[in-house]
Amino acid sequence: MREADAFAMFDANRDGNLSPEELYEGLKYVGLRMTPAELRDLIVLFDTDQNGSISLDEFKAALSVPGLDDDLALNHDLALNHPPSNPEPGPSLPVPPHATVMPTPAEPLPPHAAGVS
Repeated sequence: MREADAFAMFDANRDGNLSPEELYEGLKYVGLRMTPAELRDLIVLFDTDQNGSISLDEFKAALSVPGLDDDLALNHDLALNHPPSNPEPGPSLPVPPHATVMPTPAEPLPPHAAGVS
């Protein structure tokens, strides 16, 4: 799937930007479940202009990491051949002041995160 196709599928309200909720739901739809902290870290990486939403250009840039496909294939092969016996959580990224913690799916989103003014 091309980045633009994934972006269009995730952009539920068709405003040309992904809100935190749209990113979460889109990733969940394709089988990637994340904790609120993981989602926050991902948004910090994607949202380079720090406006609270992810544009198509930001989305494409974040997914266009040289060698990413090779690293993912290698990691997939390693995981199949040598699954970890005691997986440990990875390091947490520092959280910049503009980042917000996303609620768990059981919690309602605050109005500003859900796109309500």
